[in-house]
Amino acid sequence: MKLFTVSFLKRACIAIVLFFIFFNLRTLLLAVAPVFSEYESIWLSAGSVCVFLFLIFFLWGLRSREVTMSPLQRVFLFLSVVSAFVSLFFAPSFHLALYGCAVLMLAVLFCVVLARMVGREPRLFPFICVVFVVLACIQVIIGIAQFHSQGAIGLSFLGESPIGATNSATSMIVVSGAHVVRAYGTFLHPS
Repeated sequence: MKLFTVSFLKRACIAIVLFFIFFNLRTLLLAVAPVFSEYESIWLSAGSVCVFLFLIFFLWGLRSREVTMSPLQRVFLFLSVVSAFVSLFFAPSFHLALYGCAVLMLAVLFCVVLARMVGREPRLFPFICVVFVVLACIQVIIGIAQFHSQGAIGLSFLGESPIGATNSATSMIVVSGAHVVRAYGTFLHPS
């Protein structure tokens, strides 16, 4: 009996990719703005690296006839590429826009490949849903703990942002005149 079947490897790769998308492990590559801002910086995230490796791994093994797309998928992919490319010329920061364009293209290609995989192996969909729900529940627990403590709970190794009631960059809501820290989970922003 083989321990590492193709089905097992697909499931393991999908679970790893989803884990690193949910937990925002990243490193700063380039700060575009003169004053540091998380939203105006170029980051290398573990999620992007995992998606890229996932795409290489599965696209490398596919034969050309398995990569065919429906006309609707081709139109969607074409419009995504064109709109992302056109947006580069209207962006205030070309480097930041190019980075966003690359991340968008990576996400679109990941979704197309994942949809093709699920179409060929429908049993993957319930597995993906279970992994997604488990990771979402973990984010909810982290968010509740952050809300309760009104700050970060020490999970920076999982990508938790340095949030707190005294940090002016932290997103807060006003309740009865008091400023309350919103739950972030391990994402960059609570929204």
